[in-house]
Amino acid sequence: TILADVTTDPTLPISKGMRCDRCKHNEAVFFSMATSEGMSLFFQCKLCAHKWKDTGDAVNDWQVLVECINIVLVILQFPKN
Repeated sequence: TILADVTTDPTLPISKGMRCDRCKHNEAVFFSMATSEGMSLFFQCKLCAHKWKDTGDAVNDWQVLVECINIVLVILQFPKN
C-alpha cells in the first residue's frame, strides 16, 4: 500500500507517458516496491495524486501513438516501385 503522497519527492523519477485513468494527465512519479507478487511498479499522478499499480497488461495510449508514428515514418522512407 502506498501511504504517502509521493508526487513531491525529488528523488523519484517522472514518467511523461503514463496516463492517469482518473484525470487523464500524462505525468506520474513511479517507484518499485516488493509485494507478495514480487517487485511491482507503482505510479502516482502529478496532477490529482491518484495512485495505481502497473499490471503490465494495459497498453499506454502515448506508447501506441509513438509506435504508430514510427511505423508511418518507416513506410514513408520505404522505396516505391
